[in-house]
Amino acid sequence: MSVIHPVLIVGAGPTGLTTAVELTRQGVPVRIIDMVPQRGRLEGRALGTFARTQEIFERIGLGEKMYDTSFPVEAVHYYYNGRKLGQLAMHGLESPYPFSMTNTQPENERILIELLADHGVKVERPVELKSFTAASDHVDCVLVHEDGRDETMTCSFLAACDGGRSTVRKQLGEDFSGVQLQGEYLLDFKAEWDTPPPPQGVTYFSYSDDTLLIMTLLRSGYWRMAISMDFDDPRVKPDLPPVEELQKLVDIHKRHFAFRIGEIAWSSAFWISNRMVPNFRHGRVILMGDAAHIHSPVGGQGQNNGIGDGYNLAWKLAHFLKGVGGEALLDSYEAERKPVIADVLKATEQADKMSRTRHWFWKRARNAFVKYGTRRPGVQKMFREMLAGYREYKNGPLNAEYDGYSGKAISYIGGFPDYAKSDKAPKPGLCATDAHGVGVGLSRKRSRLFEVLNRDGTKHVLLVFTGIQVTDERRDYIRNFVKSVNRNYNGWVRAYMVAIQYNMGEDEDTIIDYEAQAHIRYGAFSDCFFLIRPDLYVAMRCRPADEGRFDAYMDKHFPAIRTTPYIAALPGFAGALPGMLQAAE
Repeated sequence: MSVIHPVLIVGAGPTGLTTAVELTRQGVPVRIIDMVPQRGRLEGRALGTFARTQEIFERIGLGEKMYDTSFPVEAVHYYYNGRKLGQLAMHGLESPYPFSMTNTQPENERILIELLADHGVKVERPVELKSFTAASDHVDCVLVHEDGRDETMTCSFLAACDGGRSTVRKQLGEDFSGVQLQGEYLLDFKAEWDTPPPPQGVTYFSYSDDTLLIMTLLRSGYWRMAISMDFDDPRVKPDLPPVEELQKLVDIHKRHFAFRIGEIAWSSAFWISNRMVPNFRHGRVILMGDAAHIHSPVGGQGQNNGIGDGYNLAWKLAHFLKGVGGEALLDSYEAERKPVIADVLKATEQADKMSRTRHWFWKRARNAFVKYGTRRPGVQKMFREMLAGYREYKNGPLNAEYDGYSGKAISYIGGFPDYAKSDKAPKPGLCATDAHGVGVGLSRKRSRLFEVLNRDGTKHVLLVFTGIQVTDERRDYIRNFVKSVNRNYNGWVRAYMVAIQYNMGEDEDTIIDYEAQAHIRYGAFSDCFFLIRPDLYVAMRCRPADEGRFDAYMDKHFPAIRTTPYIAALPGFAGALPGMLQAAE
């Protein structure tokens, strides 16, 4: 294998850190730099992680650490001039995390930095990227250290995670024009309530005739408050105004929020725009997170989208550098992420404008939609899934599907859904679905399906379902199919037979679906397979289960995978892989 240079990640925010952690889990050498000292524990605009991000955090090994510095938010309450309009409940999500968490950006960064250190990688700061020159197979970079010393280094890829004022984006000359939306004051403070304080675990939206106030309680005991106004409102200043002026803005909403601003721990004043670059990838230079897109904080999606960028890209970079993925795999990063970010920008811009509209008609329309829409289960479900971060990669280049039963009549037994008609069964381009009550092989210990998938969290996982009824012939075919994949794909793919009857498998290649929940969630009435990507997205589904179609898919997208021995770590990797960490524990 030729010389492997490290991936250089510029920016140690949530996007860069997630990318670094996942690349390290994949055995890829990385360097991650940031031009500023570590952020203070209370300083940071971004707040909150939703279901998809929490599933990513669980998969990369954060797990219970998410709960150390935050608590769940299970509802959003909406008010207009002190009158409650409605509420959105988060608990109906088909997820192990049917809520959002109040973890702030600094706390997310802290636990990601600790996890990265466990893998043997340290954030280098303050170190600044001065310039770079990109070639076809590497990037030459000049770094400036704290003592003024220049360092020249070569990296295999340059991942730009350096925020809205990105140095990398500017040097590329990428257009970053957009729409200016609003001015906002953001602060963490102690509230002195004139009435009993509202309970924790709720985010409050309060509309007035010309401002929007959003509040939620942090685990620290401080309240996070955002006050938004039109970008040309004379009350918006480049610096935070005196507390008396802020209090006047709060008092507009005092019919419901009757409090005085006490100690302020952290504050910021800024203008918000919607912007996105035309191109996410420039050969070996890749733009991510706020360096590629910024948008209104309404909905709290910014931090979550950046983490999604990093998790989408990291495994693709690893497969490319290990020789089992090509340029088309790298191109799929932009092909998948750009359309979903464009949808987020459009949705947040519309929501932002409606939240602060001054027009009497649109105010009434907004209030009526919130009041009556939140009473409808379908509207609740739509907003829950939108906030949760389950973005669909529609028509993504890695999606594939074959349905040999299409158009054929199928009888239904016991209420099992046909996945072609089930709204729960994940299709290619959607996130995989969790299920309870499964166990591997002879083990009678029941766990969640995601816990099984996370054992092989850096690989593709093939789930071959037997269906609720299966002949001996099809059962033997499926078992041989699974064993063939585990034997012929050199460890790049982990295959399991998923069976309802406990006596159908007694080895580590069989998942027993004791409660049939996995079959129901995946609509597996008959035998079929789902190929799950390393980022927990469904790449392919096929029924009936067909080894030839699986092989054809893998040969198309990963042509060298059956001839390349599995590579846990690339040359130059000096960190600790997930298996080493588990052994140490």
